[in-house]
Amino acid sequence: MSRTAAQIGATFIIKAAPAPTLTCVSDNFNRSSGIGTDWVATKVSGSFTPSIVSNRLRLTEQNTQQSTAVSFQRLFPGAGNYLQFTFKYYAYKSNGSTTNPADGIAVILSDASYTPQPGGFGGSLGYSPKASSSLAGFAGGWLGLGLDEFGNFSNRNDSGPCSPGLTCATSRVMQSVSVRGSSPNYYWIRGTGSLATTDSSTAAVSNSTGHLYRVTVDSRSSGKAMLTVERDTSGTGNSYATIIPSTDLLTYSGQASIPDNFILSLTGSTGDYTNIHEIDDLNVCAQSMNPMADQIDHFRLAVTDTPLTCTPANVQVTACMDATCSKTYSGSITATLTPTGWVGGDTRSFNSGDKLSLSKTTAGSYTLGVSGSTPTVKPFSSTLCSIAGSAYSSNCSLSFSDAGLLYTVPAQTSGVDSADITITAAKTDDVTKACVPAFTGTRAVKFWSSYVSPASGTMALAVNGTNVATSSSGTSLNLTFDANAQAKLKVNYPDAGQISLNARYDGSTATADSGLVMTGSSTFAVKPYALCVDSSASGWAACSATPAAMADPAACAKWAVAGSAFNLRVTGKAATSGQTDACKMNTTPNYIQSGIVLSSTVIAPSGGQNGDLSVKTTNITSGGTATVSTTLSEVGMFTLSATPPASAYFGLTVPAGSNRFGRFVPAGFNVSGTLTNRYQQSCSVAPSYTYLGEALKMVPSISAVNLAGGITQNYMGNYARLALSPVSGAGANGLAFGAQSGTTLLNSRLSATCVTCGSFANGSATASVALTVGRDASGAVDGPFSNAQIGLSLTDPDGVTVLNPDYRWSLSGSPDAKLLGSTVLNFGRMRVENAYGTSLVSLPVPAYVQIWNGTSFVKQTDDSCTKLVVPATISMNTGTTTALFCGGGVGLYGTLNGVAATMNAQVAGQSVALASGDARLVLGKPASGSSGYVDLVLNVPDYLKYNWDSASACSGVAPHDDNPRARIRFGARRNSSVIYQREVF
Repeated sequence: MSRTAAQIGATFIIKAAPAPTLTCVSDNFNRSSGIGTDWVATKVSGSFTPSIVSNRLRLTEQNTQQSTAVSFQRLFPGAGNYLQFTFKYYAYKSNGSTTNPADGIAVILSDASYTPQPGGFGGSLGYSPKASSSLAGFAGGWLGLGLDEFGNFSNRNDSGPCSPGLTCATSRVMQSVSVRGSSPNYYWIRGTGSLATTDSSTAAVSNSTGHLYRVTVDSRSSGKAMLTVERDTSGTGNSYATIIPSTDLLTYSGQASIPDNFILSLTGSTGDYTNIHEIDDLNVCAQSMNPMADQIDHFRLAVTDTPLTCTPANVQVTACMDATCSKTYSGSITATLTPTGWVGGDTRSFNSGDKLSLSKTTAGSYTLGVSGSTPTVKPFSSTLCSIAGSAYSSNCSLSFSDAGLLYTVPAQTSGVDSADITITAAKTDDVTKACVPAFTGTRAVKFWSSYVSPASGTMALAVNGTNVATSSSGTSLNLTFDANAQAKLKVNYPDAGQISLNARYDGSTATADSGLVMTGSSTFAVKPYALCVDSSASGWAACSATPAAMADPAACAKWAVAGSAFNLRVTGKAATSGQTDACKMNTTPNYIQSGIVLSSTVIAPSGGQNGDLSVKTTNITSGGTATVSTTLSEVGMFTLSATPPASAYFGLTVPAGSNRFGRFVPAGFNVSGTLTNRYQQSCSVAPSYTYLGEALKMVPSISAVNLAGGITQNYMGNYARLALSPVSGAGANGLAFGAQSGTTLLNSRLSATCVTCGSFANGSATASVALTVGRDASGAVDGPFSNAQIGLSLTDPDGVTVLNPDYRWSLSGSPDAKLLGSTVLNFGRMRVENAYGTSLVSLPVPAYVQIWNGTSFVKQTDDSCTKLVVPATISMNTGTTTALFCGGGVGLYGTLNGVAATMNAQVAGQSVALASGDARLVLGKPASGSSGYVDLVLNVPDYLKYNWDSASACSGVAPHDDNPRARIRFGARRNSSVIYQREVF
């Protein structure tokens, strides 16, 4: 089945009776970079690693002695399954030559419980062993199908024998396809014989135009594993011919039973002769196919003590999830270990980092390894070993001796003397094979240390108070061994990491043991004594106040803005004589650890939030120290802590470190406001203006925020340092309101009074403030201010101000305040006109509000909420004039009586709202038709008074301190001949 580039890795369901329903994954390799996540590639010999070249998967180049492999990242259940692999195979030389092509490729199914590892190169095609080079066969190999140009895959003298009972070739079978069976024998089972007599024949195994191969393994019938191989030399997929007919592999002698799971791999090989080997248009189908679970990258084995034949050697096994082992597998592992002799069995279940014991009763060298595991190991990975403190490498040879120095150094703390460590000079008893004392008395033993992890260092290990060498030349120390051949050691290491203490005793003539050599080694971990948490920035620890004193923020100076970046440093430290402050102790430069958790805990204000550090973890990768740039979301004083993960430092837990930091303050205030015009009036419709001299209400909402805009909830109580009360000038601690219209600054005319000042809770506060922009103090009539803007400047004692200012409080410079709202400010006055009329009927009196429009007073028809009290009737005498003018009323003179005022049909003493600016004032007719005059005065708010005369007798801001008044005459007729008349009274 052909596939497009877009279908790489796609899953298909194929139904073809009577074949089973198959799940298929295809790969046409049409990509320019990388081999893809479905594959793992390796090279065993030569410099070439399989890669995609010209949209094909190239397994070898045209070079000699190459051995490569790729493994497909799927698991195929073994029993009860149906597998079918289709691919196009190319074998050619770049110059077109067909002379001496070699060697070929192998299609391999291996037992998934073994980590895939290629076999011999050349004619072995990476599957079978190569005796001439002492190379083993493919690890866990179960089936190897060789597409063999040179022919040695079938040659029993090159790639191994036939299955018992079969006769196979003793020389090469060129241009052939053949089958070899399972490990450890890798027997030849069946082949095609030579498919072509010449290398240039179109019937050859393959050529530059490519042949299609279809390989089927059917294990659906219990106890059977049927193999069929077909080929289409046209490459079209329409002309398959069977070249290996259906064969039950399980009928051949030496063939292993079907494993639980298979892994599919391809190997490529050249020897003294070469070809380019490529595949394309791969289609992998199976009745059952599963993805690979998380794979272990490789195992590391560390021998941590002295391998003696009289006692098992301890081996620490680590399952690494990446090439550098920065992460290890966290679950249970089941693995088969080599060589034989592991205490508890060669197949063991354990956790990464556990120590297992290997017992060998015969002196000699043994190779440590992991042949397979669950979870599986990444194909072709190598086990790495550390022997006696050496750096990890692929050298896993371990020597067991009959005599040696036994000691175990337990985990240590940097800079702290260890407890007594017992070292025993032991040998294997010839009869019992048990460990027995080797000698007593004083002996000179050489000691040296080796850096294990990290692999280098600068600090010396002290043994019994003496710094020992870091090379095998050693430092000689005299030890006294008792009757049990035991002596005592103390160690002290002023650094951290994993190191080995190595020892060597050389016998001498003086001690009657000339020629005796005894060695010992113990690998152990050393953790830092403490962690220092500090900052490279100045002033971070300037506050020495006690936590109780920190309740007053003034006890600690401002250090940083919440949400702004600062350096936080974590450093491993060794115990240092005379020091109790961790940050003054000596650094442990070899301390390396990942995943150290950073956290914050509030000290003050009490009951505050702990805040959030933007960087939650840090990794110390070199030098024993790490610095991160982080932010803290909250304000106040804090304890910042660094807590390494438990049991994660070579199985040890490094103690957490902490320090006090602060004080953190807000980045600024977010401010908004709600303006209510004429808030003291009960207006049914919200007005769009306020009169000069009349109060409006401003409700500012203030939130202290960090640099990211989040509210700093700890800005509360004493730590809310902004006073929520009005102040007269910007820069003072409090609410500095400003007013302006265009280029006219009105700050000097603005007064502010708290209605409710409020307080901060969880970082936010709301105040309610009455604001009044007064009339011009000079008495000038001005306005209207049609775009009067109200702004607010905030500054707390730490210099925290508004964020994103958009208002210039003093009209000059850069914005330094926040615009809260705008309105119209009008100069207003109440006017009452003179009137006269007959005494026989009630008399309407013109009374209405006017505003200054910039050139004249005009009626304010928008005012329907100003309320005035209907004036009462007063009998006038000499002493009542001032009371009338300042308090309002209807003043009757002489014998005139019975005159009373109404406003909007409401009687004296009632409060009446204007109607579209009009008072609707009416005076009732005099009693008994009497005539005369009255003085009518309306008592109005100061902001509607006006300078109706030159006197300053009433309340208000002079000269505009007069209530409106008029003289009303009853019993008078209008003189139509009068052109102009002015009355002064």
